[in-house]
Amino acid sequence: MCQKLEYNIHTDKILYHNCKYKRSLTLLQWQQKMQLCTETPETESCKCEIICLNLVSTYCLPKLIYGCEIMSRNAVNIHDLDIVWNNAFRHIFNCCWRESVRPLQYFCKSMPVSYVIDERRLIFMRKLLYHDNVVFRMLASLSAVYYEYINLCSQYDIKDPLSSRMYIRESVWNAFCNHVF
Repeated sequence: MCQKLEYNIHTDKILYHNCKYKRSLTLLQWQQKMQLCTETPETESCKCEIICLNLVSTYCLPKLIYGCEIMSRNAVNIHDLDIVWNNAFRHIFNCCWRESVRPLQYFCKSMPVSYVIDERRLIFMRKLLYHDNVVFRMLASLSAVYYEYINLCSQYDIKDPLSSRMYIRESVWNAFCNHVF
């Protein structure tokens, strides 16, 4: 299977090369193709990319960001982790070598590592601050965890600090969607 995808940010087109033909897809057409691939992944043109993306998301991403909830933001160079994750997308889809992979991540319903880390930190800090154990709550509220939690909540426009995990995930996803295009 000889395929290559290239996204040209200036013309807002994704070039799709196949051994037999070359055609140009707009972002909307690419979104429809990815939607079709996620609904019916048994088509020949979608099998390899979807399987690779699922494998990388399932096995590599958790190892890449393991323990990110408790590390200080200075200890982890999130930019380097973003580069690794973006290069994984570039290698899987063989595209976007000079452009941003954010539109591709958006259509694959995947976020950059920086957003995933922030989401996991928010959920972890919420668990600490509102834990049933009084010792956990006291330690979390006396340390810088509370201030970092409030700062991240304001960054992702989370109004209620007691909000659920699902609301936190939706807020981080919406913030990513607002920065894609």
